[in-house]
Amino acid sequence: MEKTESQPVKYRSVSQYNQFKKCPYSYYLQRRVRAWQKPAAWLPQGTAVHKAAEEWEKSGREMSLAEAQAIYTRSYAEEITRYCQDTPNWDYWFRSGPYKCPEDVDRRYEKGFEQVEAYVRYYTETAPREVIWITPDGEPAIELEFDIDLDGVKVRGFIDQITMVQPVVPKPLTKSGKPSTSKKALAEYEELVANTPLVPTPRDIKTGNKPGDAFQLATYDVAVEEQYGIKADQADYWMGRLGKPTKLFDLTEWTRERVTEEFRWLDESIKAEEFEPLPDPDKCNFCSVKNACEFSQG
Repeated sequence: MEKTESQPVKYRSVSQYNQFKKCPYSYYLQRRVRAWQKPAAWLPQGTAVHKAAEEWEKSGREMSLAEAQAIYTRSYAEEITRYCQDTPNWDYWFRSGPYKCPEDVDRRYEKGFEQVEAYVRYYTETAPREVIWITPDGEPAIELEFDIDLDGVKVRGFIDQITMVQPVVPKPLTKSGKPSTSKKALAEYEELVANTPLVPTPRDIKTGNKPGDAFQLATYDVAVEEQYGIKADQADYWMGRLGKPTKLFDLTEWTRERVTEEFRWLDESIKAEEFEPLPDPDKCNFCSVKNACEFSQG
């Protein structure tokens, strides 16, 4: 019998899901056609902040702030250079509001530089108890890769970090459902908070203005459960613009079955070649492949 080569595994990811849900045709142009993608200065900023945070954490938080910012500077320059090799004319880059690309490159560098400082100060001054979880393999959970099988759908990705975070402890209420002002109740609440152990919690770093949604965090939470048998049912985003995390997302309704259902929909839609264009000015304006799209309204 003739020997045949096995087909490569088709993996799905959160980024695929988000792009396909926003506009399937954008997914088609970027991932099937491999159309040219319009670069933006906020992309190197995000990559460089992540790199600085990763290296600072891997040092056991022994690295100085200046060293972390030096890593950021080097990474930012490398990323800008990489994008310029493909698109050297900055007139073809995204603007950021009133800022043209050259101005925005300098502006974004400063923003990221400040975000690295905010990151280090948050973990050393504001919340030093929120340390990085150590996996059973003895590795810090930084840029933690996962590779899971959700009932036949392969999903792969990276979690920025899994951090030890205190769960939300409900505040005491009166019988009428109003917040209690009883000194005894408040004292008991403070004691309960102090004695509640921190739990490993997925956390994604965002350098833009808005956090992601619950689905991204839920996928990470399910991935941690699949690989390590731990499900926090909570997760958050660390926001560089604010210098702190968002409120914890309650993921109790995001079961493995629900996450699996979403990825099954994605997988089946892609295999069925259902690449319907969903043009909308708000989406098209920031679509990286809009120049190749005949339906673009941006």
